Amino acid sequence: MELKNFEPMLVLGLLQTESYAREVNVIGRETDPETVDQRVSARMTRQEVLHRKPSPLRMHAILSEASVRTEVGGPDVLREQLDHLVTLSRLPNVTIQVLRFEAGAHLADSSGFALLSFERDEPPLGYIETLAGELFLESSRDLARLSAAYDNLRTLAMSPAESIRFIKELSKHGT
Repeated sequence: MELKNFEPMLVLGLLQTESYAREVNVIGRETDPETVDQRVSARMTRQEVLHRKPSPLRMHAILSEASVRTEVGGPDVLREQLDHLVTLSRLPNVTIQVLRFEAGAHLADSSGFALLSFERDEPPLGYIETLAGELFLESSRDLARLSAAYDNLRTLAMSPAESIRFIKELSKHGT
């Protein structure tokens, strides 16, 4: 299975630390601590797909520069999150690229999205999260649009090696 994901504002859930996930889950919500704990626990459990044996999820993530600079929970939480991205990038099944502000306008300037491909004969799936809810896309036309947008972003983003150097610098010197 392969997941391609673009996130414009926050680090995506599969790559979040527990501290970062906790902070994300309280943004703009009046949520009791037990519900937050359940959400964070579920998110941490979902991350096991990156480490499962024998076939971990192959993930290619494009993070906007905003997502790796935006403080969520303060500078220490962000620094921990950036260091975690560096650690995850060492996994053979995880590729991380950063889309710098200098890349300019692109095809996905309004929202993040994901493309999921399966091993068997199952059709691929597109996913877009909005304030109004989630959209699941299955038509070949919609998936072709998402794939084209993703390919455009991959071309505009820094290489994986450059991206990790950039993230290390942000972690070391602050955002």
